[in-house]
Amino acid sequence: MITNHGEGKTVPSIQSIISRILLRNLLSGLVMTGILLWASYSIIEHDLGLYQNQASFLSLMTKNYLDSTVEVLWEHGAEPNSPQDLDRVLEAHGSLEQLYEISPDGVLEKISPRDPSFPLGMDMSNQPFYRAKPQGSYVSDVFISPHTGNPTVYLSLPLRDGKGLLVGALNLRKLQNDVSPIPLEKGLVFSIVDRRGLPLAQSDFELVRQQVSVIENPGAVGKNWHIRRFQGTNYVELIEPIPGTPWYTLVEIPLSVISSNFILPLIGLLLALTLISLLILRERRSLKKTLVEPLRELGHLARRYAEGNYDQNLPLKLPFLELNQLKTSFDRLRDGIIHRERVLREQGDLNRALFEDSPISLWLEDFSAVKSKIRDLKQRGVQDFETYFTEHPEVVRECRGLVTIVDVNRASSELSGYSREELLEKRLDSI
Repeated sequence: MITNHGEGKTVPSIQSIISRILLRNLLSGLVMTGILLWASYSIIEHDLGLYQNQASFLSLMTKNYLDSTVEVLWEHGAEPNSPQDLDRVLEAHGSLEQLYEISPDGVLEKISPRDPSFPLGMDMSNQPFYRAKPQGSYVSDVFISPHTGNPTVYLSLPLRDGKGLLVGALNLRKLQNDVSPIPLEKGLVFSIVDRRGLPLAQSDFELVRQQVSVIENPGAVGKNWHIRRFQGTNYVELIEPIPGTPWYTLVEIPLSVISSNFILPLIGLLLALTLISLLILRERRSLKKTLVEPLRELGHLARRYAEGNYDQNLPLKLPFLELNQLKTSFDRLRDGIIHRERVLREQGDLNRALFEDSPISLWLEDFSAVKSKIRDLKQRGVQDFETYFTEHPEVVRECRGLVTIVDVNRASSELSGYSREELLEKRLDSI
């Protein structure tokens, strides 16, 4: 910072101004980066919203599928049916593997198709669909059917006459075949899972058959989304509950699919910001070397000239025309001052010779003390000094004694009979 003595203001140095300009440019780049990051986040949020809508659509499709199956059970459970009626239900709805009618006390009364392992009269009260005592439709946990080897769940609902339950074994392979063809964006994986994270339907049906959990943390079921790593790939998992069931729709999106929408622009901006930062630092060093340091040297040179030191100069050639013109002006100023001092010195030597060799007695006297005395008398009210000095001759003598001898020439020494040194030690009133 530099103080402007003419106006009493503090002004910044050129280096601080240049640094401020460069910093402003850098901050502009950072602001642009922040805006792009915000835009990228908005894109991700928008994409996740679209994927969530797809998950909701799949949940609705699965619910409609189950509702249609329950509707079949409901229609045929409105009144007692024969085993042949159950056979026709199975033929009409191929996803049902078996149908059972269970009495109120848990005894198997009807079954289609016939199965030696489930004889009529068998006690079914230990089955989960009976123990749950459902008031409406009930969906059991998944199990592997001993007949087909496919994952299966029980769907059950009370008979309308209140005399027992109608139970259907739903083959999830059929659900897999009916739901999986739903078109999804490239790279997305669709699954239906239960509350334990076990797949009920999935593009890789072997995972369904083996009942391998497709959710790393089963506690995450029920959350909207989370991130997991599977077989070396990071996925964003969107989870949507299927209404009226303990199931969930799971949509897995590779992070590469999400990031591809903004990663390249972001990388480009970061590279541009890095390049801008490097250019700003390079320009800062260049400006400091080519402008700030030469100006600082010119300032030091001006201070040396002001102190009367003219021995130093700037021999280098400055990089800008204006700086070279300023340096040339400094050089001319220096040469002019040196020339004037030489002229004054020569004139002083000449005047000294004339003073010393003059045949007339010449005295160089200092009346500054007399001037101070007269100023003091004015402040005390004296206006007419002629009358005052006439009335006060002692003041005249006092003023005479205030005059000091600064120098005398050779003629003055010869005239007074004193040497020059003796005259310089005396006052005017003592001679």
